[in-house]
Formats: sequence, C-alpha cells, structure tokens
Amino acid sequence: MPTLETTHFLLTLADDWQPVESDDPDRFIFESDRRDTSLTLSLMRMEATFEDLPEIADSFVQSRIDAHYTNAQEHGWLFEMAEPQVFDREFGQVVVYHGRLMAGGQFGFTGLVLPTGVISIFVESDTASEQALSETLSEIAGGMEI
Repeated sequence: MPTLETTHFLLTLADDWQPVESDDPDRFIFESDRRDTSLTLSLMRMEATFEDLPEIADSFVQSRIDAHYTNAQEHGWLFEMAEPQVFDREFGQVVVYHGRLMAGGQFGFTGLVLPTGVISIFVESDTASEQALSETLSEIAGGMEI
C-alpha cells in the first residue's frame, strides 16, 4: 500500500494508486489505472488560530473558484461546478465541491483548513462518475491521519 507521510498528515492509499513525480515538494500526485482517476494532494503551510479558520476557508473557496475559471479560460473549457460547501469540524474547516467538464470528465475536491495549513485533495477522471469520485474522496479521507 502506498503511504505518504508529511509534517501535516499521514496517508495510506489502496494498492491501485501509483505515485507520479512532482517537482513541487508540497504537491503529491497519484494515478489509478483501475479507477481511471488522478489524485493530487497539495499542502499550503500557514499559522492561524481556530477563530481565523472560517475566514481563511471563505478566502480559500474563492481562490479555488477563481483558479477553476482561470484554468478553464486558458484552455477553452466549459465546465459546471456545484457550490462549494464549508463544514466545521473539530480539527478545522472542510471545503467540498464537485464539477464536470462539458466535453467530458468529472472532478471532486476536498480541502482541509487547519491551523497549521491547508490540505487540498483533488480527484479527476475522464470516465469515472461523480459518485465514484465522491467515494474515492471518502476512501482517501478515511486513509488520512491529521
């Protein structure tokens, strides 16, 4: 089983995930041929108080939306995306949303906003359904220790 240990989390993945090289030390990429899915985890370090996390989560959501629109414009993609949802948890804030490209393909996102940083978990696939990606995100979250 692939295992990824950082200063912010420990992640154990199912055997079908294979690491892909990344030149960014805070970005970790995996692919699963069985799922026809790509997984990107990234880490943005910070120091904040629990009281600051709702505001940080709101700013983070807006930056994610802006990044999707900018990327879509640069590549000429049309997409639709569900309104991001933000939830309070004992460890911080959780951001979730999903979307799809009109030309085909789905994506799902979970962000963990913690006092020590933001962990982004992004899955995408040309063929997997929204439900399959949601299940993959749940599986990944289940294999993560913060």
